[in-house]
Amino acid sequence: MKHEGIETKLLCHWSLTLLSMLPFLPFCLPSRPGLRLPLGSMGWPFFGETFALRSQQQKFYMIRQRTYGELFKTHVFGYPSIVTTSPEAAKFVLVEHPHLFRRRGLPFVEDALGYRFFGYIENHRLHMKLRKQLQVPLFHLHKLIPQLEAWAISLMRSWEGRTVNALQEAKLYAFNVATLFVLGQQSENDRKELTKACECIIKGLGCWRLYFPGTNYFKACQGRYKACELVDKIVNRRRQSRTTQHVDILGILMDAEDDDKIPMSNRELRENVLTLLFAAHDAMGAALTWTLKNLRENASLLDELTDEHDKIVQRKQVPDQPLTWADIKDMLITQRVIKETLRIANVVDFSYREALEDIAYNGYLIPKGWRVMVVHTTFHLDAQNYPSPNKFDHNRFEVAPKPFTYTPFGNGAHVCLGRELAQLEMFIFLHHFTTKYR
Repeated sequence: MKHEGIETKLLCHWSLTLLSMLPFLPFCLPSRPGLRLPLGSMGWPFFGETFALRSQQQKFYMIRQRTYGELFKTHVFGYPSIVTTSPEAAKFVLVEHPHLFRRRGLPFVEDALGYRFFGYIENHRLHMKLRKQLQVPLFHLHKLIPQLEAWAISLMRSWEGRTVNALQEAKLYAFNVATLFVLGQQSENDRKELTKACECIIKGLGCWRLYFPGTNYFKACQGRYKACELVDKIVNRRRQSRTTQHVDILGILMDAEDDDKIPMSNRELRENVLTLLFAAHDAMGAALTWTLKNLRENASLLDELTDEHDKIVQRKQVPDQPLTWADIKDMLITQRVIKETLRIANVVDFSYREALEDIAYNGYLIPKGWRVMVVHTTFHLDAQNYPSPNKFDHNRFEVAPKPFTYTPFGNGAHVCLGRELAQLEMFIFLHHFTTKYR
């Protein structure tokens, strides 16, 4: 009887173990003979290695790269995943075979902001058609310079006599810029309401789904409702005055049609707007903060940058004359500082994709449905690509980096749509920071 009890307990134990592995089974069996999955660990059932990634951050990739090689498997954010850590693999996924992979947002981002973002379209041809249309506002970036300058100056004046949180101030500036680019000119009240709503959404990203008053998830849901309400108001206002030509992202999305000549629904418009605003608010706010940190810690760098911008001011015939596109092009030291900041800070660790079919790469299988993480951090901080990789040295960009070793905005068909805008806002912000704020 004693042995029967032990056997029963063992049977129950193994039954539960097998049940807990069921979510993994469809992803563990290679479907193409001769190919094998990369080495790696799938971690704990259900949770995988998500906690390890969140706690170790960049070290997570470095440790596993040394252990398993430049391609390894894992299970993070609820999905079995293949992680690539080399420039060659980045080129394969992002540039050479983008049609084999679908861009995705992290699950908690799609949950909060929606999954109808145009970048997630599985139809590669339709995505490229829409993306080409969305390039139009980029041809008018020079028209945004006066407004970007006004916001930067106003923001820095508000710092006088008080201690400020650099990250929050940088995010506020980045969000105002993104709102102008995506939604065009809006009232100050609408911008403030939208900023507040989006901040609530962002604070709730990745938190436990506890829907009752006071929790971050509850606030995020309320924030999403308010943000959607504001976007709907802007869309409806535009539909009522279609005589006005809007050269911004929302205007182009409202005019866009799929292959069946069907325009985007209000829900699709909302989810596209919120996803674009989130990307600008979070990533560029962090990039600006890292730049300010590097300037604060390196007095000679600050002096060098200030000297470049003082010369631009001295060339002006009228005091406080606005910047021109030619002035922006002359900010060569600033450009190198921004590039080095983006390389060393890695505000976006990886590009996230979904394999649309079984894919062979270097003798390994990338199974259909698995997520693929193209990690930029590993080759940005590789000593073979950048000697003394953890040292801030903007002069290293006097020489162009090796191909595919510098990808802070991704690469290929899904390269960040707002990369030129992001760099423009950093140029303008740093110009006024070095010449007006002390």
